[in-house]
Amino acid sequence: MHRILYRTAAIFACLSVIIGAFGAHFLKTILSLESLNSIHTAVNYQMIHSIAIIVVGLIYSHYGVKRIILAGYFLIVGIILFSGSIYVLALLTYLGFEHNVLVGLLTPLGGLSFIIGWFVLLFSIPVERNYSKGNKQGSE
Repeated sequence: MHRILYRTAAIFACLSVIIGAFGAHFLKTILSLESLNSIHTAVNYQMIHSIAIIVVGLIYSHYGVKRIILAGYFLIVGIILFSGSIYVLALLTYLGFEHNVLVGLLTPLGGLSFIIGWFVLLFSIPVERNYSKGNKQGSE
């Protein structure tokens, strides 16, 4: 399961570099400063949470608590909804479409998914000091 997280995180990290470079070298000539700042925010959140997904996979490898994987999935959904909606909104703005309320609603849902993912991770890591994969009492 954690291999899926690693691969997904690698794809998202790669895409954030591509989109960031595209924004820095091409989009700055055609988008407003506000749209560029939004894309910059989306790229940053995407990269930070891509790295976090890798860390979630490593934590899962160490503890083996299945709920930890759920945290990774919430972070993935957060990237898709938060960053993805910002990219789509910037594209729609460039194409001259009115602000799309439905797409705009996805951004805070993505942020909420990030928050839930972090809380799931927080409450899924065992508190026992002598915890190991073979000793999973009461943590799942």
